[in-house]
Amino acid sequence: MPSANESLRSYETIAFDVLSTPGVSENAIGYSASAISFQIDVTGVGTNVVIRFEGSLTGVNYYALSTDGDTVITADGTYGYLLNAPGRFVRIRFVGSTGGTPSITTYAQAI
Repeated sequence: MPSANESLRSYETIAFDVLSTPGVSENAIGYSASAISFQIDVTGVGTNVVIRFEGSLTGVNYYALSTDGDTVITADGTYGYLLNAPGRFVRIRFVGSTGGTPSITTYAQAI
């Protein structure tokens, strides 16, 4: 598995930093593909956890990759998301939570 400082190539899987407080993953992941899939493993959910998939063409300013807005998770578990989002950089943002002591582990794969 490549490190978080490398570019993600098609069908390689990479892990982002584990997030336990609101903020963004330490390093954005470079990728070159027409779609990207995410696996989100969440533990410690109280009422909910809110995350945002973010992309950038420059690696400086980021935007929400999903046109549906933020993603709300209401229970511990493993969740999968596929975004048809060509781009250059991607990262995950832990927007916030209600209750609990959440921990969010994210994996990504360019397709």
